[in-house]
Amino acid sequence: MLGVLRRIQDSIPAKDLSIQLDAPSEFAYLEGVATVPVDWFSPVKEGFIERMVKLASAVDDGVELGFHFCYGDFGHKHFTEPKDVGLMVEVGTALLHAVPRPINWIHMPVPKDRTDAAYFSPLKELELGTTELYLGLLHMNDEQGTRERKEGAKGIVSEFGISTECGMGRATEYELNSVLQIAKKILN
Repeated sequence: MLGVLRRIQDSIPAKDLSIQLDAPSEFAYLEGVATVPVDWFSPVKEGFIERMVKLASAVDDGVELGFHFCYGDFGHKHFTEPKDVGLMVEVGTALLHAVPRPINWIHMPVPKDRTDAAYFSPLKELELGTTELYLGLLHMNDEQGTRERKEGAKGIVSEFGISTECGMGRATEYELNSVLQIAKKILN
């Protein structure tokens, strides 16, 4: 992975590059919904943080760096629904303290049915400094729910960006158009 990261950075000018580190398997292990491979690291959380710090430290100055705390996207479904953002805040805090370079953003998914303050409440403990927070509360075909999730988050944290829950890499044209239309309405 470090070799691939080096080749990418050697091929693309820093001003044109952003690196996002995703962690779907790690969150599945931390949530206890997937079995940690025998030859993996233990304890899981500490090993995960250690490896993310090593990868993040290999990102050159001038290259933007972000983290996506992934809960999977199998047919637009998570492998488990997080009870709240608590585990993501815990991991984010550890990374913000341990990574020796700026982290430009952290992205956290928001399940479609979570508009309540209880889901967002752990964000009170996240000290971002200059790091931007993106909440994946934008869901296709759900303008009203997107507005409600946004309001639920605003009750806890004052500044955050809005994104889809897990990117749009596998989106159909219909899904992409739905999300773009909702974003246009929500952000105006």
